[in-house]
Amino acid sequence: VDAVASVLRLAGIDVVDLDKSLGDMINADLRCSFERASRLVEVKSAGGAPTERLYNDLVRHVTEWPTVPGAEAVDGGALILNHEHKKEPLDRSGDPYTRREFLAAQTHPVLTTLQLFSAWRDSDWVGLRAALFGDALLVPPTEDSTATRSLPPVEAGVLGSPTETGRGRRFRRRQTE
Repeated sequence: VDAVASVLRLAGIDVVDLDKSLGDMINADLRCSFERASRLVEVKSAGGAPTERLYNDLVRHVTEWPTVPGAEAVDGGALILNHEHKKEPLDRSGDPYTRREFLAAQTHPVLTTLQLFSAWRDSDWVGLRAALFGDALLVPPTEDSTATRSLPPVEAGVLGSPTETGRGRRFRRRQTE
């Protein structure tokens, strides 16, 4: 969660650690906002392929969020997965979920830690913000500021898959002068 929050902050995203600000609760890990868009972000890990339950937990947390005392309005949620973490990073599958019906039903973006790493490495902050917030950056604020808006899923591959970013690259930060 701390590493994900650090990358999101570098992208200019305001990040609130919900466990630190609201206490240890049964809800999302982070509340992230940029401009007028806001998302609950769930950060999860799986040694192998992630279960669909991880995504379903996110959906439940977004649905329950308006009942949390003092909760600020959100546009939706996002799931950030560190999946197949027992494998070398570049040997992990680019898409954590593959079942067509499940993918078609998703209303919140799913990003991988490898995508976050690629965005960090390439300083692709615009791509990261687009992947996380999608159309929420384009949606004008609603009259009811406590409402949670449901948004279409972000297109897959906004930040690129491991094969698009180069499987042979080493993990090192690009040096800038």
